Amino acid sequence: MSTPVYEYRLSRWLAEFADPETEQSYQKYFQRLTNRQLRVALIAWALLMLLFAVPDYQVLGTGRDFFCLLAYRVTMSVMLLVIILNIHSDTNVFRISYPMAAAVIGFMGFMLLFVFRPDVINWTVGVIMLMIIGLLVFMPIRFYLAFFAALFGVAITLITRYAMGSPKANLIGLF
Repeated sequence: MSTPVYEYRLSRWLAEFADPETEQSYQKYFQRLTNRQLRVALIAWALLMLLFAVPDYQVLGTGRDFFCLLAYRVTMSVMLLVIILNIHSDTNVFRISYPMAAAVIGFMGFMLLFVFRPDVINWTVGVIMLMIIGLLVFMPIRFYLAFFAALFGVAITLITRYAMGSPKANLIGLF
């Protein structure tokens, strides 16, 4: 096999084409499709955030705990809606990456489930793992931003579980 031309070589650290012009051309070619898929994914994320308020209400009733979780869910959904409204067919993926990474910082609010819904801890950890995989595989943002956001998600989950009294041995098995 012949070695690939420099133009099509991938950067090992950025998971992008090493040649910036090739990367820009690639992004431009798939931009409309990628942006449409991202909008659909963000709409699904926002709707799921709101949909899961129903089981919270069934378990917690109308107490303080429910309203804390509901406030988090509504805030995240509004933040996602703002991002959705700012994504157009000609929006560059590099401009989308930073708001998407900021949305992932919303992971911190997801930790409220450990506090207010201890009955679903195993499900919460599973969902967090799926969110991290989805972030790295399906979100069309720059890899290094996705990587650091995923690393933040893992770290905040481990810190929260440790602060909630989970034994150190169990923390290793979480991820």
